[in-house]
Amino acid sequence: MLLLTGERITVTHFRPSPMAVAMHLARLPRFGGSLREDCDHWSVLHHSLLVCEIAKQAFVQSCYPSDGHSEKLDRIMMGALVHDATEIAIMDIPRPFKIQEMRAFEVRLLNQLYEAWGLTHSGEDVGKAVKAADTMALVLEANRVAMPGLLELIMEECGMTKLPELRFASYIEGLLEYGDTIHRKTTYSRATLVSMYRNRVHHLLHKLDDPDGTAERWGLPADPTGKMYP
Repeated sequence: MLLLTGERITVTHFRPSPMAVAMHLARLPRFGGSLREDCDHWSVLHHSLLVCEIAKQAFVQSCYPSDGHSEKLDRIMMGALVHDATEIAIMDIPRPFKIQEMRAFEVRLLNQLYEAWGLTHSGEDVGKAVKAADTMALVLEANRVAMPGLLELIMEECGMTKLPELRFASYIEGLLEYGDTIHRKTTYSRATLVSMYRNRVHHLLHKLDDPDGTAERWGLPADPTGKMYP
Protein backbone atom coordinates (compact mmCIF):
# COMPACT_ATOMS: atom_id res chain seq x y z
CA MET A 1 0.00 0.00 0.00
CA LEU A 2 1.38 3.39 -1.03
CA LEU A 3 0.78 6.16 1.51
CA LEU A 4 0.20 9.86 0.91
CA THR A 5 3.71 10.60 2.14
CA GLY A 6 5.22 8.29 -0.48
CA GLU A 7 5.95 5.55 2.07
CA ARG A 8 4.99 1.96 1.37
CA ILE A 9 3.54 -0.43 3.93
CA THR A 10 2.80 -4.15 3.73
CA VAL A 11 1.44 -6.82 6.05
CA THR A 12 4.98 -7.66 7.16
CA HIS A 13 6.38 -4.13 6.95
CA PHE A 14 3.95 -1.86 8.76
CA ARG A 15 6.25 1.02 9.65
CA PRO A 16 4.46 4.26 8.71
CA SER A 17 5.73 7.59 9.98
CA PRO A 18 3.64 9.65 12.43
CA MET A 19 2.88 12.09 9.60
CA ALA A 20 1.56 9.28 7.39
CA VAL A 21 -0.66 7.99 10.19
CA ALA A 22 -2.08 11.45 10.83
CA MET A 23 -2.72 12.24 7.16
CA HIS A 24 -4.59 8.99 6.53
CA LEU A 25 -6.62 9.02 9.76
CA ALA A 26 -7.72 12.57 8.93
CA ARG A 27 -9.41 11.25 5.78
CA LEU A 28 -11.09 8.27 7.42
CA PRO A 29 -14.64 8.89 8.75
CA ARG A 30 -15.84 7.46 12.03
CA PHE A 31 -18.91 5.23 12.27
CA GLY A 32 -18.55 4.18 8.63
CA GLY A 33 -19.66 7.69 7.67
CA SER A 34 -22.96 7.46 9.59
CA LEU A 35 -22.80 11.02 10.93
CA ARG A 36 -25.40 13.66 11.72
CA GLU A 37 -26.39 15.92 8.86
CA ASP A 38 -24.98 18.96 10.66
CA CYS A 39 -21.59 17.27 11.07
CA ASP A 40 -19.70 17.48 7.79
CA HIS A 41 -16.84 15.27 8.87
CA TRP A 42 -15.70 13.47 11.99
CA SER A 43 -12.57 11.47 11.36
CA VAL A 44 -10.61 8.77 13.15
CA LEU A 45 -8.01 11.49 13.72
CA HIS A 46 -10.61 13.54 15.63
CA HIS A 47 -11.36 10.41 17.62
CA SER A 48 -7.70 9.70 18.40
CA LEU A 49 -7.16 13.24 19.70
CA LEU A 50 -10.32 13.00 21.78
CA VAL A 51 -9.32 9.65 23.32
CA CYS A 52 -5.92 11.11 24.19
CA GLU A 53 -7.50 14.09 25.94
CA ILE A 54 -10.02 11.94 27.82
CA ALA A 55 -7.27 9.58 28.96
CA LYS A 56 -5.15 12.51 30.09
CA GLN A 57 -7.96 14.16 32.05
CA ALA A 58 -9.07 10.87 33.59
CA PHE A 59 -5.52 10.22 34.82
CA VAL A 60 -5.25 13.71 36.30
CA GLN A 61 -8.65 13.32 37.98
CA SER A 62 -7.58 9.99 39.50
CA CYS A 63 -5.71 11.90 42.24
CA TYR A 64 -2.30 10.67 41.18
CA PRO A 65 0.42 13.00 42.42
CA SER A 66 2.37 14.57 39.60
CA ASP A 67 5.76 13.38 40.85
CA GLY A 68 6.67 9.88 39.76
CA HIS A 69 3.66 9.38 37.49
CA SER A 70 4.52 11.52 34.48
CA GLU A 71 5.97 8.59 32.52
CA LYS A 72 2.84 6.50 33.05
CA LEU A 73 0.69 9.38 31.87
CA ASP A 74 2.89 9.77 28.79
CA ARG A 75 2.49 6.08 27.98
CA ILE A 76 -1.27 6.27 28.37
CA MET A 77 -1.44 9.28 26.05
CA MET A 78 0.78 7.63 23.45
CA GLY A 79 -1.30 4.47 23.63
CA ALA A 80 -4.41 6.56 23.04
CA LEU A 81 -2.89 8.30 20.02
CA VAL A 82 -1.81 5.09 18.29
CA HIS A 83 -4.64 2.73 19.30
CA ASP A 84 -6.34 3.11 15.91
CA ALA A 85 -3.22 3.69 13.80
CA THR A 86 -3.65 0.33 12.04
CA GLU A 87 -6.85 1.68 10.49
CA ILE A 88 -4.79 3.52 7.89
CA ALA A 89 -4.57 0.08 6.27
CA ILE A 90 -7.66 -1.82 7.39
CA MET A 91 -10.08 1.14 7.72
CA ASP A 92 -12.47 1.89 10.59
CA ILE A 93 -14.43 -1.34 10.92
CA PRO A 94 -17.61 -0.96 13.04
CA ARG A 95 -17.50 -3.14 16.16
CA PRO A 96 -20.22 -5.63 15.10
CA PHE A 97 -18.18 -6.50 11.99
CA LYS A 98 -14.75 -6.72 13.67
CA ILE A 99 -14.24 -10.46 14.13
CA GLN A 100 -11.60 -11.94 16.45
CA GLU A 101 -9.23 -12.74 13.59
CA MET A 102 -9.23 -9.09 12.57
CA ARG A 103 -8.48 -8.00 16.13
CA ALA A 104 -5.51 -10.38 16.22
CA PHE A 105 -4.29 -8.98 12.91
CA GLU A 106 -4.52 -5.46 14.32
CA VAL A 107 -2.29 -6.49 17.23
CA ARG A 108 0.32 -7.84 14.80
CA LEU A 109 0.37 -4.59 12.87
CA LEU A 110 0.45 -2.47 16.02
CA ASN A 111 3.43 -4.46 17.33
CA GLN A 112 5.32 -3.54 14.16
CA LEU A 113 4.38 0.11 14.60
CA TYR A 114 5.63 0.14 18.19
CA GLU A 115 8.94 -1.30 17.04
CA ALA A 116 9.23 1.24 14.21
CA TRP A 117 8.56 4.15 16.56
CA GLY A 118 10.98 2.85 19.19
CA LEU A 119 8.27 2.20 21.77
CA THR A 120 7.85 -0.61 24.27
CA HIS A 121 4.52 -2.07 25.32
CA SER A 122 3.30 -0.87 28.68
CA GLY A 123 1.55 -2.71 31.47
CA GLU A 124 -2.01 -3.94 31.61
CA ASP A 125 -3.15 -0.91 33.59
CA VAL A 126 -2.10 1.40 30.74
CA GLY A 127 -4.05 -0.70 28.27
CA LYS A 128 -7.12 -0.58 30.49
CA ALA A 129 -6.86 3.20 30.78
CA VAL A 130 -6.75 3.58 26.99
CA LYS A 131 -9.66 1.16 26.55
CA ALA A 132 -11.77 3.06 29.07
CA ALA A 133 -11.04 6.36 27.33
CA ASP A 134 -11.82 4.78 23.95
CA THR A 135 -15.21 3.55 25.16
CA MET A 136 -16.03 6.92 26.71
CA ALA A 137 -15.09 8.66 23.46
CA LEU A 138 -17.25 6.21 21.50
CA VAL A 139 -20.32 7.00 23.59
CA LEU A 140 -19.62 10.74 23.56
CA GLU A 141 -19.16 10.76 19.79
CA ALA A 142 -22.30 8.70 19.25
CA ASN A 143 -24.23 11.21 21.35
CA ARG A 144 -22.72 14.27 19.68
CA VAL A 145 -21.87 13.57 16.05
CA ALA A 146 -23.33 10.21 14.98
CA MET A 147 -26.65 9.80 13.20
CA PRO A 148 -29.78 9.47 15.39
CA GLY A 149 -30.33 5.99 16.78
CA LEU A 150 -26.68 4.98 16.76
CA LEU A 151 -26.12 5.91 20.40
CA GLU A 152 -28.73 3.40 21.56
CA LEU A 153 -27.18 0.63 19.45
CA ILE A 154 -23.71 1.34 20.81
CA MET A 155 -24.92 1.40 24.42
CA GLU A 156 -26.63 -1.94 23.84
CA GLU A 157 -23.45 -3.43 22.36
CA CYS A 158 -21.45 -2.14 25.35
CA GLY A 159 -23.99 -3.55 27.80
CA MET A 160 -24.98 -0.08 29.03
CA THR A 161 -28.47 0.80 30.22
CA LYS A 162 -27.66 4.47 30.71
CA LEU A 163 -24.93 6.90 29.79
CA PRO A 164 -21.84 6.05 31.87
CA GLU A 165 -21.04 8.13 34.90
CA LEU A 166 -17.46 9.03 35.65
CA ARG A 167 -15.90 8.99 39.10
CA PHE A 168 -15.81 12.75 39.43
CA ALA A 169 -18.86 14.89 38.65
CA SER A 170 -16.68 17.84 37.67
CA TYR A 171 -14.97 15.70 35.07
CA ILE A 172 -18.34 14.75 33.55
CA GLU A 173 -19.09 18.41 32.95
CA GLY A 174 -15.60 19.01 31.61
CA LEU A 175 -15.89 16.07 29.25
CA LEU A 176 -19.24 17.24 27.90
CA GLU A 177 -17.86 20.73 27.47
CA TYR A 178 -14.87 19.30 25.62
CA GLY A 179 -17.22 17.34 23.39
CA ASP A 180 -19.07 20.52 22.49
CA THR A 181 -15.80 22.29 21.84
CA ILE A 182 -14.32 19.66 19.59
CA HIS A 183 -17.62 19.34 17.71
CA ARG A 184 -17.36 23.01 16.79
CA LYS A 185 -13.81 22.43 15.61
CA THR A 186 -14.76 19.92 12.91
CA THR A 187 -14.33 22.83 10.49
CA TYR A 188 -10.58 22.72 11.13
CA SER A 189 -8.62 21.93 8.01
CA ARG A 190 -7.05 18.51 7.69
CA ALA A 191 -3.64 20.15 7.86
CA THR A 192 -4.47 21.63 11.26
CA LEU A 193 -5.71 18.31 12.63
CA VAL A 194 -2.60 16.58 11.32
CA SER A 195 -0.48 19.23 13.05
CA MET A 196 -2.31 18.62 16.34
CA TYR A 197 -1.60 14.90 16.18
CA ARG A 198 1.96 15.33 14.96
CA ASN A 199 2.87 17.76 17.73
CA ARG A 200 1.54 15.45 20.41
CA VAL A 201 3.30 12.37 19.03
CA HIS A 202 6.57 14.29 18.66
CA HIS A 203 6.36 15.52 22.22
CA LEU A 204 5.76 12.03 23.62
CA LEU A 205 8.34 10.27 21.45
CA HIS A 206 11.05 12.58 22.75
CA LYS A 207 10.00 11.86 26.35
CA LEU A 208 9.60 8.09 26.09
CA ASP A 209 11.61 5.26 24.52
CA ASP A 210 13.82 7.15 22.11
CA PRO A 211 17.41 6.24 22.95
CA ASP A 212 18.29 5.64 19.31
CA GLY A 213 16.91 8.93 18.02
CA THR A 214 13.68 7.58 16.49
CA ALA A 215 12.04 10.98 16.72
CA GLU A 216 14.88 12.64 14.84
CA ARG A 217 14.69 9.92 12.19
CA TRP A 218 11.14 11.02 11.43
CA GLY A 219 12.31 14.62 11.15
CA LEU A 220 10.78 15.68 14.44
CA PRO A 221 11.87 18.86 16.23
CA ALA A 222 14.25 18.58 19.16
CA ASP A 223 12.03 20.64 21.47
CA PRO A 224 8.39 20.24 20.37
CA THR A 225 5.62 22.04 22.22
CA GLY A 226 3.31 19.05 22.28
CA LYS A 227 0.28 21.36 22.18
CA MET A 228 -3.06 19.74 21.48
CA TYR A 229 -4.37 22.79 19.64
CA PRO A 230 -2.58 25.61 17.86
